[in-house]
Amino acid sequence: MNPHGPSPNTVIATQCDAPADMSLEEYKALATMPLGLEIQWQNILLELSMPSVDMKKIETTIFVLQIINQAGPSKTGTTLRQGHAILCDEVFTVEVLSRIEETMERIQQNWETIHGINSLIRLVLRILSLSPSLKVCAMCLQCLNNLRRSAFHWVNLVRTKASETIDDTHKTNLIAKSVHIALVCTETFNAETIAPMFAISADVSIFLQCCSVIWNGRNSLITESGSLLHILYHQWQVLCYRSHVILAERIVECKNPGLDLAIDAAWPAYDKTSKWSRVSNDVTYCLFTRFAGQTGSSEDMLLHYNLLTGELLVDGLPLARLPSEYESHPTYRSLFGKSQ
Repeated sequence: MNPHGPSPNTVIATQCDAPADMSLEEYKALATMPLGLEIQWQNILLELSMPSVDMKKIETTIFVLQIINQAGPSKTGTTLRQGHAILCDEVFTVEVLSRIEETMERIQQNWETIHGINSLIRLVLRILSLSPSLKVCAMCLQCLNNLRRSAFHWVNLVRTKASETIDDTHKTNLIAKSVHIALVCTETFNAETIAPMFAISADVSIFLQCCSVIWNGRNSLITESGSLLHILYHQWQVLCYRSHVILAERIVECKNPGLDLAIDAAWPAYDKTSKWSRVSNDVTYCLFTRFAGQTGSSEDMLLHYNLLTGELLVDGLPLARLPSEYESHPTYRSLFGKSQ
C-alpha cells in the first residue's frame, strides 16, 4: 500500500463521481487533502487559509480525522512519524493555530457548523500532543479555551431554543443537537494530560454542565444518526472515567466550586450549605452533599452527583424529571416520544 495515496491525477479523473451536493472545486480540494504523506498538514493549512471545502460538512471532519490520526512510516531522527514530523517546526504550528483561530471566528456565529468546530478541536488536540514547543502548547491551551466557550455558548443557545419550542418533533431534534454540541464541547478537555484542563472552577462547571446535558438528553441521540456521533459519545464516556478521580479531588479536597456552579446553573434554588463528600472510599465517582431546600422544610435534601455519567439526583430522584424507569417505559414513549 502506498502511504502517499493515489496520484493527484486520480482525483481529476474521478470528478464524475463527485456527490451531487458538492461542487467540483470542493470535491478536488477534499480528495486532494490526504494525498502526499509529508504534505498532509500543509494541505490542511492551505484549506484553513484559503478554504475550498465546507467546514460544516461531516465529510470534511472525516477527512481531517483520517489525516491527523494516520500513523504512517517512521522517520529517522525523530519520534514523530513522517506525516507528522512537520509539527516539530514551531513556525509552522504557530501558523496553523493562528489560522484555526481565524476559522473559529468566522464560523462561531452559526451553531450548525458544529462539525467544523469538532475538526478544529481535534486539530488543536493533535498539535498539543505532538509538538515539543512550550510556546505552541500554551497557544493550544488558549485555543482550546476559546473553542470551549464558543461550543458551550451554542449548547445554551440551542437548549433555550428547545425550551421555547412547542412542536414535539422540533423540540426533540433541538435537544439531540444540544447533546451533540455538548459532546463536542467536552472534547476540548480530552487532552493526553487532563489535570491542567480542570485547573479553574469555570472550566469544571462547563464540563459538568455538558455532562448533565448529555445524560439528560441521551434518549434523543437516535435522531442524530451517524458513526461520528457514536464515536463522540464513546470518547465522552472514556473521558469521564479518566477525569473522575481528578474532579473528585478538586471538588472534595480542594473545595473547587465548579460542581456547585454547574448545579446552580440548572437549579436556581440551589444554595450550597455543606461540603461535598465521596459516598465511600470505594465509590470515588459518586459525590453527595446536603441541601437545606425550601424555606420551612424540616428535612435537608440529599444530593448525589455521578461523575461518570453526569446524573444529578435529589433525594434519589432526577431533578425536574420523571425517574428513568418511567421515561424508558414503552407506554411513555408511545405517548410522549422523546420529549424532555
